[in-house]
Formats: sequence, C-alpha cells, structure tokens
Amino acid sequence: MPDRQLNPQIDAFVDAYSVLRVPPDAGQAALKQAHRRLAWQHHPDRLPPEHREEATRRIQQINVAYGLVRTPAARARYDALRAAPRTPRTPARVGESEWDLLMRQAGRWAGQWWRRNEGPLRRAAKHARRRYTLVTGTVVMVAYAWLGTVLAVAAGQFVAPGNPVPTIVGGVGGALAGAVHRRDRLRAIDGHPPMRHPSLPVAAWLLALAASLAWVAP
Repeated sequence: MPDRQLNPQIDAFVDAYSVLRVPPDAGQAALKQAHRRLAWQHHPDRLPPEHREEATRRIQQINVAYGLVRTPAARARYDALRAAPRTPRTPARVGESEWDLLMRQAGRWAGQWWRRNEGPLRRAAKHARRRYTLVTGTVVMVAYAWLGTVLAVAAGQFVAPGNPVPTIVGGVGGALAGAVHRRDRLRAIDGHPPMRHPSLPVAAWLLALAASLAWVAP
C-alpha cells in the first residue's frame, strides 16, 4: 500500500498522535498497536445502533490519523508538516482580489473548525433537543391529566355524583397517555422509529374513562 500523500490544506490540522492517544516519540509498534486497539474499541458492529454513526466517523478519523504515520517515510513527512507553521498563506489565484483571498482563507478555516467540533456540537444539539422534549412532554402530560380530571368530574355529575372512580381514571389515564407521547418523542431523537399509531394511547385513555363511567352508573 503506498504512503499516503499529505495535503497541507486538509491534513495539517489532524493531530495523529492525539487521535491515536500516543506520545509523539512513540515507536512504530506502539502506533500500530494503538490503531488496532482503537479500531476494535470503536468498531460499529460492536456498538448499539444509536452509536454506530458516531463510531463510523470515529473509525474514519482513526484510520486517517494512522495513515499519516503508518510508515517511517510517511511519519517523517507528517512530523515535518506538523512542526511547520499552522497558518500558511494561500497563494492568490489569477485575477483574485485580496477580499476573495480573505474569504477563501476564512472558508477553509471554517471547514477545519467544523471538522474538529462537529461531534461535540451534534451531541450538544441532541442533548438540548432531549431537554426541550422532556419539558414540553411533561407539560403535555400535565395537561392531559388535568383535561381527564375535568372531563371525568363533568361527566360524573350526570352519571354518579360524588363517586371518585371516574375522576381517578380520567386523571391517571391522561397522565399515562401524556407519558407515552413524551417517551415516543424521546425515542425518536435517539433514532428509533416513531409509534405506528400515535392516537392509540389517547383512545385507550378515553375508552377507560368511558368504561369507568359506565361501571359506576346506577
């Protein structure tokens, strides 16, 4: 397999030693052993389905890092590039203004920044979505419980005044229907398929309320 040729504009930001978790003065055997250990640890087939996408990106990063130092010749080129200044001036293209050059450099920097921070940013966004869904789902659960209680009290006045069974069934059933709805939304964030019949918990709740009213009716 030929040595991997470095592209200074793409690979200069990759710290192969940090990715492989070895010191810069580690031997070739230590690099090979670290690559095998990390590849086995992050192999997608060994992880749950919700972690396989992140594991695939991690495996790609590990393979790129090891490709930079896998042979003494490739490692010598990489070490020389690693020790060079990190922000070389990009040569201007024919007819390119200073503003165009600045924008091109800014775009390259933004791309490198995104590749470095894509994983943490995606995890932070997913965590924020879970917190938002948890709060809104709790509000829906409370609203369902309150609505079930009100409906049960109102219907009980006509069927069996003073009997607490419909009120309990309406409130608890509404809370359970809201909890199922919240759980389904949280599972969707983790990549699980949504509930096939989302109206089924509400239908079961209303059916239980109707059954309780029929049961306590004189």
